[in-house]
Amino acid sequence: MDRTVPLDPLPLSKEHKRRLRQLDELLAWAEGQLTNWPFPDDLLAVVVAQQAGGIHRLARAVLAQIRGGSTDFLESRMRAMVEASINVRYILAADSQARARAFAIDDVKSRRTMVNRTAPLMRRGKAESMASISTQETWDEIQSDLDKELADLEAKYGKVTVGWPSIEQRAQKGDSEELYATAFWWFSQDEHLTTRGLDKYMKTEDGKLYFDFGHDLTLLYSFISMAIVYYVSLLNEVSKLTGHPNPSELERFDRVATEITTELRPPSGSATGSVGSGGAESRGVSGRALSS
Repeated sequence: MDRTVPLDPLPLSKEHKRRLRQLDELLAWAEGQLTNWPFPDDLLAVVVAQQAGGIHRLARAVLAQIRGGSTDFLESRMRAMVEASINVRYILAADSQARARAFAIDDVKSRRTMVNRTAPLMRRGKAESMASISTQETWDEIQSDLDKELADLEAKYGKVTVGWPSIEQRAQKGDSEELYATAFWWFSQDEHLTTRGLDKYMKTEDGKLYFDFGHDLTLLYSFISMAIVYYVSLLNEVSKLTGHPNPSELERFDRVATEITTELRPPSGSATGSVGSGGAESRGVSGRALSS
């Protein structure tokens, strides 16, 4: 018997389809602009452009997943887009070159921390999975390579005195506190599989809990729309730093992003916007069950 789970087309509205077409057009245009574009020899421009490139891939994944017939855990991709936006706002808010250097060097330090944790486990025979595909010598070489990479970065850009702060601190210093407190917090519930995040995948019938494997389209329109807004915003920052893409060519997508932000802005006096719909004050199915 064929047990394959079918991925039927989602019941998308005309508005869903319109925003998907706009996202598709944006991605196609951006790929044409950026594919053969040589990065400038400026770390700040490279870091911001890389964040934009990350959002490009995330938005493309959102588009492909919806076309494939699934809305599952789109929140995870949206969360990554929000973090990229917070990163760029933080970097550009002040001391931009130093913050860009801190971002690049933090990656090397993070990988070196992972090696420093794994290598001792290898020596003590406590990393069986890694031992099956690598040796102690491999990890020693990786550690040496990372030390050299860090030294090379510091030799080129100078000793970094600004550390890479937590995302909460980045949001505070980059004027993104609302974004962190609302959208990032909300999407994190799904990313970490919390009770709050999993509530939406359950239902109650006759006082009993059941799984609900139907597709949740509640916030789908907002997700598609905000993918456009986040990407256009970062493309504009790249354009300001490098002159590419041409600002005049970005204007048509700016108009779409402006239309979206106006449309999704909550009415005066509203507690939450579209992305925060059903926010912290709302209690889901399993939350009610656990507290009963």
